[in-house]
Amino acid sequence: MKHWTFLCCPKIKQINSEYAMTKKIVFFNCEDQSDLDVEKKLLGDNADIELVLMNDQKDIDIIDVCKDADGVITIYSPFDRNTLNNLDRLQVIVNQAIGFDNIDLDAATEKGICAANVPDFCVHEVATHSVGLMLDCARRITELSNQTKGGAWEYRDKKMYRLKGQVFGFVAFGNIPKTMVPMLKGLGLKLVVYSPRLKADVCAEYGVDKVNSLEDLLAMSDIVSINCPLTAETENLIGERELKLMKETAILINTARGKVVNEDDLYKALNEGWIYSAGFDVLADEKKHDSKLLELNNFVITPHIAFYSEGSMIDMRAKALNNVLAVIRDKKYPATLLNKDVEAAARFQKA
Repeated sequence: MKHWTFLCCPKIKQINSEYAMTKKIVFFNCEDQSDLDVEKKLLGDNADIELVLMNDQKDIDIIDVCKDADGVITIYSPFDRNTLNNLDRLQVIVNQAIGFDNIDLDAATEKGICAANVPDFCVHEVATHSVGLMLDCARRITELSNQTKGGAWEYRDKKMYRLKGQVFGFVAFGNIPKTMVPMLKGLGLKLVVYSPRLKADVCAEYGVDKVNSLEDLLAMSDIVSINCPLTAETENLIGERELKLMKETAILINTARGKVVNEDDLYKALNEGWIYSAGFDVLADEKKHDSKLLELNNFVITPHIAFYSEGSMIDMRAKALNNVLAVIRDKKYPATLLNKDVEAAARFQKA
């Protein structure tokens, strides 16, 4: 078990009533984070903030480690109703990621805990990764590379289709799709969007056409990109019925969450030729990552890495910490508050 503690004070304090005012932030299972250097630099000489880094994917009990935390920063770890009900001191929890399906927002709201994410730290990275997956699928780059490395210098059995003039469909239209727009237009693609609450002026600003239903988007698109969060409504959003609406030459891209797509149905679609190929950065179960999809040549997969660059990691950590500090130090709501209803009864307002 890795355990680092950093108490950010200009000098050592005596254990007295003043020390009792120290605020504690726990970094719980923050993957690939082995230090607190970025956070220390941001805090500078700010007193009375204790930072604790706890990283162990198997053996750490969330409630035990976080029971005296004022703020928690995590990635993916499940903060469900039972966990949140046992964290009586917690004022804010920040998912150090774009997604937040691991946090029970209703329970957090009921307990007066602010919940936030970091939605914009890796927008350019995910946008370029999504376009890269599309190009890989369209040009069969990984498949041909593996074939060529195996000794075959051949391509005539591989059908490919010209990208220019094809229809690219977005399922949801947040920051990442908006960043993709100029890249895709540069490739000569026509852009359509399914996003029920998307306003006409946004469509006009980005030069995209809104369609009335998911079914319409799937039927007309040559490439479909999933960019929606995982919620109760979007789990298994794409299954057998939806896949059979798509063109046989269609490409499916998913850099959102694995459970948005039913993997058994996608396996059938790719194996039986309902669609052309798929490029994913996510799976439904990323701990086992033993999906049948991995057997297929027309399925390209990367290990949930679309978010990554050296620069994005620094931004992620800085923005997550600033969200926590807004609450426990400045008594303000985090910039990217997820559970807006908590404003009626937030703990930090009563502390």
